[in-house]
Amino acid sequence: MSIGGPRKSSNTARGPVRNARAIVEWRPDLTLKQESAIYDAARVDPRTGEIEEFDCILFESVVRKGEIEFISFMLDRRGKLRVLDLGCGGGWLTRMLIRMGHDAVGIDVSRGILTLASKGGEISGRLIRADAHSLPFREGTFDAVVCVGALHHTQLRKLLPGIARVIKRNGSLVFLEPNKLNPFSEVGRRLFPMATHTPGERPYGPSELKEKLAEGGWETKEYRTLFVYALALSYLLRRTGGGFASKFAPLVERHEKNMQRWLSFLPIGAVILGMAKFRPENVLAVGIE
Repeated sequence: MSIGGPRKSSNTARGPVRNARAIVEWRPDLTLKQESAIYDAARVDPRTGEIEEFDCILFESVVRKGEIEFISFMLDRRGKLRVLDLGCGGGWLTRMLIRMGHDAVGIDVSRGILTLASKGGEISGRLIRADAHSLPFREGTFDAVVCVGALHHTQLRKLLPGIARVIKRNGSLVFLEPNKLNPFSEVGRRLFPMATHTPGERPYGPSELKEKLAEGGWETKEYRTLFVYALALSYLLRRTGGGFASKFAPLVERHEKNMQRWLSFLPIGAVILGMAKFRPENVLAVGIE
């Protein structure tokens, strides 16, 4: 997901802000222009809003299913919410949040991917081009912020204070992140990088991410890892044309659930799933990288 970097100023708003201006550079080794260009070139499935990196059967029926169940559980206990989809990409999650009954807004720094995402009629007018490090919303705008594959594209020490500003008191930060401790993902990242991998992104391990959040004043309330091998298998099937995926998707789902129980002491699932609450009294004096 492309979400950009810090900028010098922003315009606050109660609702969607169109074409929010972004600053050019956000990391020494990666300019915003480069980050945007990678996602501008991404292919998006107009049916689902998904970036086309994985197969359409195993990924949807196992990986996305598990992720959506987690997000839904984290949000639905509180009724209808106003939710920010931070790093919305092709808009799949923004669509899903609306279908769950929430009032959702998505932001991304890539103009190209937002153009594709906006073709999904139900999210038309709910997508904003903006830099995630300088969110163009008023204080306390959202009940929850959801980040799927976004945090590792950012400078957390600049991102987290902005999220704390726009989220309501006791609001939830729900995050899903790639886990660098997953052996299949790390081998794939090095040998078979995705088209949307950017030079400056930096995946975290579970403990490391929790520590970074804690340093920014965020108390992690829910935490787990999922999908030991299903994500890597889905990526492989996309490249081999595995049309037989529908036949063994239920088996993979069952096996992944069993592995989750068997390996509960090893946080090696490919996806880190968590929910955190902001506690200003916990903010450390030291910065986070």
